[in-house]
Amino acid sequence: MAYLAKIGLIEGFPNGTFRGNQPVTRYQAAEIFYRLLTGGLITKLSQKGLRVVVRGMQQVSSELAALMAQVKTLSGTTAAQQAEITALTDRINAMNANDQSAQLLADFASLKSKVDSLKAAQSQDQRQTQTLAKQVAALTGEVKTIEQVQAQAQAQAKAAASAPATPAPAPKINTSKFATKSELSDALSGYVTKSELAALQKQVDQLKAQVATLASQASLHKQNTTLTSRISGIQGEVTTLQSEVKSLQKQLGQMQANLESQAPSATTSTSPSAPATTVVLPAGSSQPSTSSSGPNAYLGVSGGYPLSTSAGSFASNLSAGVEFGLHQVFAGFGLRGGVSYNPTSKAINGEVNATYQLAKGTISPYIGLGGGLTDSAAASGSGNALDFYADGILGASYQLFGNFGLFAELNPRYYFSANGTGHGTGFNVGLRAGLQYSF
Repeated sequence: MAYLAKIGLIEGFPNGTFRGNQPVTRYQAAEIFYRLLTGGLITKLSQKGLRVVVRGMQQVSSELAALMAQVKTLSGTTAAQQAEITALTDRINAMNANDQSAQLLADFASLKSKVDSLKAAQSQDQRQTQTLAKQVAALTGEVKTIEQVQAQAQAQAKAAASAPATPAPAPKINTSKFATKSELSDALSGYVTKSELAALQKQVDQLKAQVATLASQASLHKQNTTLTSRISGIQGEVTTLQSEVKSLQKQLGQMQANLESQAPSATTSTSPSAPATTVVLPAGSSQPSTSSSGPNAYLGVSGGYPLSTSAGSFASNLSAGVEFGLHQVFAGFGLRGGVSYNPTSKAINGEVNATYQLAKGTISPYIGLGGGLTDSAAASGSGNALDFYADGILGASYQLFGNFGLFAELNPRYYFSANGTGHGTGFNVGLRAGLQYSF
């Protein structure tokens, strides 16, 4: 099989196989014999091989004849196609020789340039036509305006001729029809002189200046009115507050009177067997007391330390604060406010407490109850956060000299939230001590 393929008698199938186990069709045998005859290989066969080929060709003679006819037809078709290709080639060469295509292209380019020029000229003519139309419309409007002015002048002249004893009213001219001051001046020239027009223009300018001045004065008057109304509002609020203060003072006086009427009177026993006894009335009574009144307000500076925490060093837990309060506000109770700051955690505490002084002397114990809030770095790590707490006070003050004294106190505190990092959670106890000035 390889030898037959090598000499060109067989080609095999497109996938490279010969399928030797399949029988050869009559058409395939005819094609093999045709290649043998046309390829000049038949002269190389032996007598025995030649006889085998002749018998095979006799068996497929009809198919071989048909195959040769097809080859002849294809050869004729190929010759005709070759003749057509040759003719087309000759025509193309002739066209190139005459350079007709190049001339056509040149003519087309020239024609296109002329068309573009005509289009541009037409567009320019259209723009010029539109501009002229606008100018004609403007001139028509001006002519109509002049005709109207002339008609008004004629009507005025007729009115003056018919009633010479009565002065004719000034004609009403629609000034919106004039585009410029010069047009309006020309229209009015038939009724007034230029000097009169100049005087009128001067009066108009003066009126404009007066209007501007009045507008400025009106703006200032409006601002003054606003300030006056604000001052009146503040004065009303002050009056209201004064009346409320007077009402509170009246209520306080009535409550003191009620306390005095309910308290037992201070009496001195006349019994010979009982020594004289002085009864001290409750705080706020107008009766004499064994304790002096003294200053009521005080201001203090302090340092604080949380006893319920062990985190950090001693110095990092210290805080500084300021307190301000009144010993007596109502019925023996006082009021105190304070602010403290921890430089390490940058936490700020603000609180308000109601206080009650248990005794007054060189050492004065007191208690208090209130609440406050802490502003510290947020536990989430973004910005600051607020936490509210309730706290108590258990302390005592010691009078040093004059109005100066020392104080120390325990501050139990309970936090309702833990949004910040500048304090403990839940219940905490702190210690606070400092210097106090009463006045």
